[in-house]
Amino acid sequence: MSKHVFQSDQEGRVVTIEIGWDESLQHYFMQVTAGTCAAGPQANVSECIYSNLGDLTLDCGAADPAYYWNKLNSLGIECPLRTEIDVELQLDSLGGGSNRTVSYDMQSN
Repeated sequence: MSKHVFQSDQEGRVVTIEIGWDESLQHYFMQVTAGTCAAGPQANVSECIYSNLGDLTLDCGAADPAYYWNKLNSLGIECPLRTEIDVELQLDSLGGGSNRTVSYDMQSN
């Protein structure tokens, strides 16, 4: 399984996107979460904004990562490195991405 992780913003809050290829299930997956940094019982609480597992139009995952790029657009989330990540996802599906995690620093772009 590969995982590509980056942060973006949605309506003024930081969100984390994890998108990747699941080799065993032969599909792409994605989840989008927003976290809080508050102290006390709410510390490190993540809100799930989107998960492929809860997407009723999918049968667990997508055959093409374009589905998820469109989903991010509909959620108002941009990814300046979309082309680069998309190429990596395609390579992952061809057998090159087993057991790897790649984090992208969007602030340096």
